[in-house]
Amino acid sequence: MAYPTRWTSCWAQRKRSCSPRRTWKTSPRLAYPGGDTPTSEGVCSDVVVRALRNAGIDLQKEIFEDAGRVPTAYPAIPKRNPNIDHRRVRNLMVYFGRQLAAGGAAAGSVAR
Repeated sequence: MAYPTRWTSCWAQRKRSCSPRRTWKTSPRLAYPGGDTPTSEGVCSDVVVRALRNAGIDLQKEIFEDAGRVPTAYPAIPKRNPNIDHRRVRNLMVYFGRQLAAGGAAAGSVAR
């Protein structure tokens, strides 16, 4: 049985997480929406961001908009910044927790 395209994309990203990457001390300026760091560079959360983007979910856009709707849910975001907010593990945990609790799009899309 073949895996759905979304799972194939996620598993492909898993292989990338084992490769050494160059990281930055400051966040790069990214396009919005759909901005990404070069695939040869980044931080651990970029693997998750890229995997879900390949599955059709843009975490950069989703987290930026969710933090605008419910800023109190994101205590680590004093001022929204589409360059970095989706790359911080603390924010990813808040977002995924909110989506799973609500049965939202990200939870439903990944589960299929």
